[in-house]
Parts: sequence; C-alpha cells; structure tokens
Amino acid sequence: MSLKTDAMVNAARVKLVDLVEIDVETNHLDEHLMKTMAAVDMGNAPLPGYSLRFSRKEIERIVRASGQVKAIEWRGADAVKVERLAKVFDSAQLAIAAENYLKKVLGNGQNQVVVETAERLPELLLAEGQVDIKARNLTRAEAMHARVTVWLDVTVAGMFSRSVRVPLKVKVMEQTFVAKRDLLKGITPACEDLLVLEMDVASLDGAALPADCSMLKGSLKRNIPSGTALTQNYLQLPNAINHGDTVNLLFSSGALLLESKALALANGEVGQRIQVRPAAATETIAAIVVAPGVAKVIGN
Repeated sequence: MSLKTDAMVNAARVKLVDLVEIDVETNHLDEHLMKTMAAVDMGNAPLPGYSLRFSRKEIERIVRASGQVKAIEWRGADAVKVERLAKVFDSAQLAIAAENYLKKVLGNGQNQVVVETAERLPELLLAEGQVDIKARNLTRAEAMHARVTVWLDVTVAGMFSRSVRVPLKVKVMEQTFVAKRDLLKGITPACEDLLVLEMDVASLDGAALPADCSMLKGSLKRNIPSGTALTQNYLQLPNAINHGDTVNLLFSSGALLLESKALALANGEVGQRIQVRPAAATETIAAIVVAPGVAKVIGN
C-alpha cells in the first residue's frame, strides 16, 4: 500500500481508501477483498478546520485488527494528514436564529422586542450536509437583560458539529409602573402613587412589574425617587409564613407524603429555610417554605 501525504475526506468517518492507494495487481487481490479493505473504518473524521494524523503503524494496527491482512508492504509517506472538506456557512443565519429565539422568549403580544447582534460573528466552517440550528433554553428572566448571550448548537446531517456563542443587545419596550412622586421605605405603593409608562424594561435593575394595580403587593424595602421604575427589587413581599404561625408540615415516608402540624419559629418567604417545632415535640427541625402556610422537612 502507498500512503498518501495528505487526504481530504467528505464524510463523518475515515475509510482506508481515503488514506492509501492499494496496488491490486502486485498484491493479487480479488475485487471482493479489495472493496473490503478499502472500506476498513479508521475512525471519526476531523471537524472542519481541524486535522488528524495517521502514521503507518497506526493504520497497520487497525487494518490487521480487521482480519483482512496479516502484513503490509508500505510505500509512500510515513504519515498522512487528514482534513475534512468544508464550506463557509453564512453567519447571518446564526444571528437570525439567535434573534428570533430571544424575540420568542421575551415577546408577549403586547410589547415590542428589539434584538441585534452585539459583535460580528466569526466565519464558520461546516461539513457538507443539512444544517440545523437550535438555541439552548433560556428563561424569560435570564433573557430579560440589555446584553444577553445565546448559545446555538449546530448539527450537520443530524450529527453535532459545534456550539456557537452569539452576544446580543436587547430592548423590550413595555408598559410598567413608575413612581409619580418620591416614595418612602415601608409604605405599600398604591395605584395613585404610580404612573404607567412605556419604557425599556430589559435595562432595568430588577424584574419590571406588570402595569396592573390588582397585582401590587408588598411594601418598599427602600426609598424610590420620583420617575423611577418600580421593579421587584424594591418590594418586600408578604411572608408566606410568619413567626408563631401554625403551619402544615410535609414529610415523605416511602411513597407516602404525610402531613402534620408545626409551630413556625421564623418568618419565611416561599423557598426560604426556617426552623419549625412539630406538635408535641421539644426539638426543632429545618424546613423549606413551599407555599403560604406550608413547609416541607429538608432532606425528606
């Protein structure tokens, strides 16, 4: 066999025929054996833009393991460099995919979402085949920022090729509450204290509140100046459990979920850890607040 110096492949797997030239007449190989040897699998092809190196020794090990020949008479190069045939993929399609994904996550039918790439995307080399692009999941809260990174997973002919980072600039024009006057820490804002204005809520420090007076809950944790958007960061929500409350305490026993009563020894919002004392017990245990008036034993 004569080993090539360079080889260019256009498939996901490298075959022996890609790397060598087999002298059929000299080696008296029949057509069936020739085809069998040519199809010996050498492993994964490199990704576009990368290369692999196969030495004579490595090729001989794989060929002999296939059981087709016992020994190889070599000619040609000592090693072959393998590259993958590639095409330049239009990076504008990546930008469009990322922008459309963010618009889908952030849009609610009543706001205006404006998204554009924050940086020029690099040239992308891909193998031949059908290209599919899928964005990794983001929650609305994760996407609601002035600068967001969307990761795209790119597959070619059904096989994963690479991941691409797409940085984006985001504006979400939406109606939200703004303080009509200076509001002091501790008060519970009412509709008469607020204006409803359209503004870029993605640039706010905290989650914007929907412009719905019936959903106003909680007191101010700090002063809020006139003209400032009222975000969730300014509000202290009512506790789901208060110190001294009798709460429903949940705990698991095998496949059963059991419930008993306990005394809350601290205030707690949903998701917070508090200490409780089960009824008729003297020791306290840790529990997580899971709903108003309900806590679940930690580690259970």
